[in-house]
Amino acid sequence: MSVKLTTLVFTVALWALASMQPSLAKNSISPSDTIKTTTQLALSILQNISLNQQQQWSEIGQLIDRSFDFRSMSQSALSEDWKVANGEERKLFVDYLAQYLEDTYRRKFRRYKQQSSIITSEQIRKDRAIVETRILGDGRPILVTYRLKNNDRKWYVYDVLIRGESVVTESRELFDAIVKAEGLEGLKSDLENRVKIYKSKYGDLP
Repeated sequence: MSVKLTTLVFTVALWALASMQPSLAKNSISPSDTIKTTTQLALSILQNISLNQQQQWSEIGQLIDRSFDFRSMSQSALSEDWKVANGEERKLFVDYLAQYLEDTYRRKFRRYKQQSSIITSEQIRKDRAIVETRILGDGRPILVTYRLKNNDRKWYVYDVLIRGESVVTESRELFDAIVKAEGLEGLKSDLENRVKIYKSKYGDLP
């Protein structure tokens, strides 16, 4: 998946509008409504003129942190390397994915905030769900698919696909290439550098 497409994946990662289905467990909202609610909150933050950009970015970061299961995303992206990574390395991988997602989302989301989105379908199977959406605007509609899992009666996103391309798969390909060339220590060093650059710009995740 190209860098441009990867950016687009993260850019539209929180888009969706209405469509509710029965929830998995009592008192939990549906996967579709989870996407809808998160999107509405993101838009309200970006459209709040009383907040400066730094305040908006901070609140967007907190929203993303509450909505995505970065540990599952990291575990899937690292595949076999996750099993041999120690606790410190696993935390680094989770931090990297979280901060990379937040950074890309913050920089690109403004371009799309005036467009609309519709939820076209929802499938629930036990503690997993798939929500399909279409982003509507100029040009052809963009198909965005969210994969969610239910933890303690709350739905969290653990993968996003745009036009069939997976964030987790793309990350796995990137990690595999680095590990093959430089080993797990090389991957750790690469991610540490990326996180360091991120923190120099925005600080730690909330």
